[in-house]
Amino acid sequence: MSDFDKFLTGEGLQHLDIALGLLAAMAATMQYWRIVVWRASKLVLVGRWLMALGWTIIAGRIVQMLWMKGDIMISLPSLTAMMMLSSGSILVALFWRPAR
Repeated sequence: MSDFDKFLTGEGLQHLDIALGLLAAMAATMQYWRIVVWRASKLVLVGRWLMALGWTIIAGRIVQMLWMKGDIMISLPSLTAMMMLSSGSILVALFWRPAR
């Protein structure tokens, strides 16, 4: 397997796997924080709970795979997409305000 193939499959990128797990955990934490601190309609609250639980499950799976196999083998495009999604979730949790 060439270095380029390893780069595309994510093999051996444990430092990025750990960073992704921390980012997913932070996205979950931000959603839980918004549930507790901010008041919203029930529909928005259900959406926040779904996002928080989803990010918690993703972070848990990343930790589980790192613990059991030592590598989560996520491809670089998927890694980039996950980082964009979790970062966007954090930004929305911090700065989203309902229309007034």
